[in-house]
Amino acid sequence: MPKLEQYESRLQDGSLVQAEWIDNWSGVQYAILIKSLAHSENTERYLFVMTSLQPVGEAVEILKKYFVYLTPVIIMLTIILSLIYSRIVSRPLVTLNRAAARLAKLDFTMEPEIHSKDEFGELSRNLNALSQNLDTTLKELTNMNVKLQVEMEEKRRSEQLRKELIANISHELKTPLGIVKGFAEGLQDGVASDKKDRYLNHIVNETDRMNALIMDMLELSKFEVKAIHLTLRSVSMTNLVQNVADSFSHQLEEKHLQYKLNKVEELFVKADSRRIEQVVLNLLSNAIRHAVENSVISISIERTYSGKVVTVIENAGPPIAEDDLNRVWDQFYRIERSRDRKSGGTGLGLAIVKHILELHDSEFGVANTNQGVAFSFTLYESRGEPHE
Repeated sequence: MPKLEQYESRLQDGSLVQAEWIDNWSGVQYAILIKSLAHSENTERYLFVMTSLQPVGEAVEILKKYFVYLTPVIIMLTIILSLIYSRIVSRPLVTLNRAAARLAKLDFTMEPEIHSKDEFGELSRNLNALSQNLDTTLKELTNMNVKLQVEMEEKRRSEQLRKELIANISHELKTPLGIVKGFAEGLQDGVASDKKDRYLNHIVNETDRMNALIMDMLELSKFEVKAIHLTLRSVSMTNLVQNVADSFSHQLEEKHLQYKLNKVEELFVKADSRRIEQVVLNLLSNAIRHAVENSVISISIERTYSGKVVTVIENAGPPIAEDDLNRVWDQFYRIERSRDRKSGGTGLGLAIVKHILELHDSEFGVANTNQGVAFSFTLYESRGEPHE
């Protein structure tokens, strides 16, 4: 046992004394704690605690003995846990990085699927919202860009048409005005007084031609500014075509033409009768103008399976060049490149027909046939009785 004398000064100061002692008989090492307690004048009291260090030593020895075996296991566990933790952290980071790379390339087709409630999940949801917003905005910008391009193209086309219109009007009015002026000056000067009636007749014809051109231009301008409103009602298409065709009897006789109306039954359509009558008038006039003499103009009215009535007007004559088929509906466009005035017409009839049929949601077109050229258009069928 340790002697207290060597620790007396420390004990008197009230310090805790720590010491070790080895039992010579058993060889067991002990840890000793000594503390001075309150004492009187004649008596000294101490707190003495002793415990064996044998279990600690044995544990240290065991650790030293098995340290070589435990170290690799601890290292492997550490590596495995590190890999697992790294995978848990890195996988969402890789997914988010790929999603961000697709966003940088404006690819919004795939979204990162991270549904956790931690920061990665929150970031994934924000990226999804960003992707959807960018996709919507990009589509809107694309649509606006397409509309802008269409508007610019339409504006360019309108400007081109305006220039062509001015040029065409000038050309169309210049010739008849020159003719009228020439004949009027001849009458004024008394030249060829025996031909006065023929001169007056030419003046009247040219005046009528200019008047027809101006009226067609006014009519066409109303369609272009959307100032025409249809009055739709049930109309007998069969009777309408028959009446219009009969009104061309004089023109048919002049060119020794006939017309044949192929009708299976009386068919009714939902249309503005006055406007559709104008369509049939223009198409029949065009067919008569370009038909060869001693031929037959064929008119057919049939019901389709889609609830529509199709009307086809075909004449026997020269075909239209393929490049001209889609342009016959343009203003002042004529197949006769030389603009032969003997063929008649103002060059606006088919343009007016196009606007009227578009207002009726009609499917219309022109095609070459074995005999000549056929114009066709459709109207919605009406099951009711005609109102007029």
